[in-house]
Amino acid sequence: MRLLALAIIALPSVAGAACRGDVVFDCDMGAKTVEVCLSATTLTYEFGPPGKPELTLSAPVQDAQYTPWPGIGSSIWETVMFLNDGVAYEVWYSVDRNTDEHAFTAGITVSQNEATIATLSCTPGTIVQNLSAIFDAKESVGQCWDSRERRWLSGC
Repeated sequence: MRLLALAIIALPSVAGAACRGDVVFDCDMGAKTVEVCLSATTLTYEFGPPGKPELTLSAPVQDAQYTPWPGIGSSIWETVMFLNDGVAYEVWYSVDRNTDEHAFTAGITVSQNEATIATLSCTPGTIVQNLSAIFDAKESVGQCWDSRERRWLSGC
């Protein structure tokens, strides 16, 4: 089903010029962009004007806080979260399965102490996503998703 979600929502990308690895998420938010890149060992988050990120965060693949779609519900969705000094930057997308248009939205939710500080939405038509590649990367470093516990396990 992950491949079906990707086929529905992935768009061609011209982004990623500065990306070290593969672009797994990219979109415009007015004058700024968000980009998530995946290399063999690292996930990187960049936010800011194109080519001039104001914030860059990285995490090893095994430590990445990635949540795959659980396979149920009216929307297909995935998230990946980056932490910086107690502030969480959660990149997400969602596609509505119950409409003919398959409404597609994406953005960033910024929170601290579980309270939302800001919600930024991607400009429609600029969204490129392949977050499910993180699932495969986590499996390649020996992790598996426990859907009952909703967490990644090591040594699988």
